[in-house]
Amino acid sequence: MGNIMTCKINADTTDGLKLISDTSGEVDIQDNGTTRLTVGDTINIQGNELILDADGDTSIHASTDDQIDFKVAGADDFTITANAFNVLSGSTLNVNSGATIANSGTATGFGIIKQIVHASTTTQTGTTASSFQATNVTANITPSAAANKIIVMVSSSMYISAGGQQASGTIYRDSTNLGELNRGIVQFWDGGDVCQGDMSIMLTDHPNTTSAVTYALYIRKLSSGGATCYAGVDATPQFITLLEVQV
Repeated sequence: MGNIMTCKINADTTDGLKLISDTSGEVDIQDNGTTRLTVGDTINIQGNELILDADGDTSIHASTDDQIDFKVAGADDFTITANAFNVLSGSTLNVNSGATIANSGTATGFGIIKQIVHASTTTQTGTTASSFQATNVTANITPSAAANKIIVMVSSSMYISAGGQQASGTIYRDSTNLGELNRGIVQFWDGGDVCQGDMSIMLTDHPNTTSAVTYALYIRKLSSGGATCYAGVDATPQFITLLEVQV
């Protein structure tokens, strides 16, 4: 046998399908002069697609350098690149019942709390105004990404100095009322005597910015009359906590 052995299988009038072996110890399977598969110490499919099922729509291929693509039902669902397993858009990574995900490294993109801002005050704020007025319950935060959400948690108290009066509290982001324009988020009313109650608010906001934003508790009178409504009673602590959540 010479240095090159050529074996034609079902050859046609063109170059046909060939098995070619040379002194390198490798066998090439060629189609019309193009090598489709090389077999030696390793099997090299030359970046071509390896079909896995009978109807030909589930496969593994590496047509992009340094990337393995997994196709299921005709669509690429997952890829592997250097040091990364990627779940493509529209695909789902399911963890079945009884399975466990164990992490010894760094997990990202799972609703991580990126930062926490906390502030407190014992300063009482009073107003007789019929429009929302800022209190001393306020904090600033600078989101690390515009897509991230901010969870706002406020704890205070409301006191109305006369009976038959109404008042309201809300949260502002800068100059934007995050509650209803006139009635805010929480309302207080007493038909006969003075009113005092808890004013706790929690909400999720999307400021859509990476610039600093200010969140604050605002209060207002909802009814006419000479009473004053207060945020914070008898120098009790009031709190505001901001959580930036990665999404």
